[in-house]
Amino acid sequence: MEDMQCHLNVDIKRLGYETKQFYLGLENTTTVDINVLLGKLSDARKKLLQISHHELKKFGKEFEEMAAKLNINLSTECKRKYANHIKLFEFLQSVSNIDLSYSFHVSDGLKDLKDYLEKSYSWYNFLIALHDNLSAYDVQKHKTEYMPRSNEIIKCCETQTRPFWKIDDIELKHFARDVGCKVQYNALDNIRLNPYKLNALKLVLEQTLKTRLEIDCTQVDKLVIKGYNVKISDVIEMNLPKIHIEVFALNNLFIDVDIIKTGQDAQVSLIALKWFIIGDRQINLNGKDGEPYLESPAETSKDGIPGRPGGAAGNFFGIGKKCFCDKNLKIYLNGGKGGPGQAGAKGADGIKGEPAPTPSFFMVNPWGNKYQNDRKIRFDFGIFGKHSYDVVGKTGTEPGDGGKGGHGGYGSNAGKYKILFFDREPNFSISQEPGHCGCAGKGGNGGSPAENDVVEAEYIHVLYFLNFFSNILSKGPNNLTKSGQNGEDGGNSKNMERPVPPNSFHNEKVVKEYVDWHLR
Repeated sequence: MEDMQCHLNVDIKRLGYETKQFYLGLENTTTVDINVLLGKLSDARKKLLQISHHELKKFGKEFEEMAAKLNINLSTECKRKYANHIKLFEFLQSVSNIDLSYSFHVSDGLKDLKDYLEKSYSWYNFLIALHDNLSAYDVQKHKTEYMPRSNEIIKCCETQTRPFWKIDDIELKHFARDVGCKVQYNALDNIRLNPYKLNALKLVLEQTLKTRLEIDCTQVDKLVIKGYNVKISDVIEMNLPKIHIEVFALNNLFIDVDIIKTGQDAQVSLIALKWFIIGDRQINLNGKDGEPYLESPAETSKDGIPGRPGGAAGNFFGIGKKCFCDKNLKIYLNGGKGGPGQAGAKGADGIKGEPAPTPSFFMVNPWGNKYQNDRKIRFDFGIFGKHSYDVVGKTGTEPGDGGKGGHGGYGSNAGKYKILFFDREPNFSISQEPGHCGCAGKGGNGGSPAENDVVEAEYIHVLYFLNFFSNILSKGPNNLTKSGQNGEDGGNSKNMERPVPPNSFHNEKVVKEYVDWHLR
């Protein structure tokens, strides 16, 4: 009977061993994400606890069902031996008066598997915390401070030759504490590290601290930045005069400075797993306002030219899974305002008339030249009287009207945007308005009126018709012509320019570029 129990114990250990080999194979698969691996280890731990450890036949059935749910292919030989030994064990019990069901614990055969799952779960839980803390902005901003110790740990991982290393053999404790992973490290409890676990540690350190940005600026107006964790400040510091910017981050994207591409019809595309908005930030892709005219037309009375059109706004495309502090990001996609219309030219001034002749007796003599614009008559004693009159020179030319002001320029189109997040829709503040028309150009002032020369004279008459004295009272200019009319503000819209259409929006192409790079 003891031999039977030994056989069953070996069978159970074999089940545990094959299960452990399955997870060791996952550890050795470089394409498996640590988060996915941790989830599988957690699932195995939970399901293993749900299996009955007392009834041998029931245990075998539940263990096989657990393996099937976890996609573990137990060998046919292992399952066959265990089933045969169970049948033999049940036969021996049926011919014996001794109850042998609890003579040993099934869990004893799974001790190695349980220990492996528990310690592996703790290790990869620590690595995830280490990865996330090293990917945080404060660490990424000061990466050079963590590089020396990280390189020492990586060197230890690369030079190991033993099947297992104690965790104390790696100078990891103080490093974990300094990056905020002390609690997760303490849970490791002197774990032994196989080459797969060491390689995973090396990968985390290299991804978060050693990965350099890939920069492609071979295209004339396009800049492509690729990296594991990317800070926009690193992109802006490159100071490359590109109007199309694509930023791809496999992990974190930190928008820690503003992106200002006003008036450039820029295309900005950002794709990352997680977005972090550091402080109050803006992405400004507004169109350029139309340029003003600095001078009025040189030719008098000429109409002002209509304002220049505003420039088109740029386009924005963003994809992510999660965004943190999303309310702190403002995106501006407003079309450029039209330029102000040109002011109309001033009207031509009137030309002064010729001087008036000196008054004389013959101007009021019935047989001589008559006076003009009689202004006042005053009689004395009925038969004697005084009469005043004006003598006007030749009238000057009337002034010209002012030119019409140019119509305000057309505002331009607003930019387009598309934002896709798989966790929830971010609360970005987005301003997307077409540009307004520019201010109307001011009409030109009308020309100044012409001055005409006038002489006021006085003569005495007797018996209402006999003139015997003439006297000059005053002489000087007098405005007789009207002023020129002011030009109409914004009244000229002839030959107005239309805004230039915005660039096309190729978001599908950007997604394909990101996916191809991710799968590379």
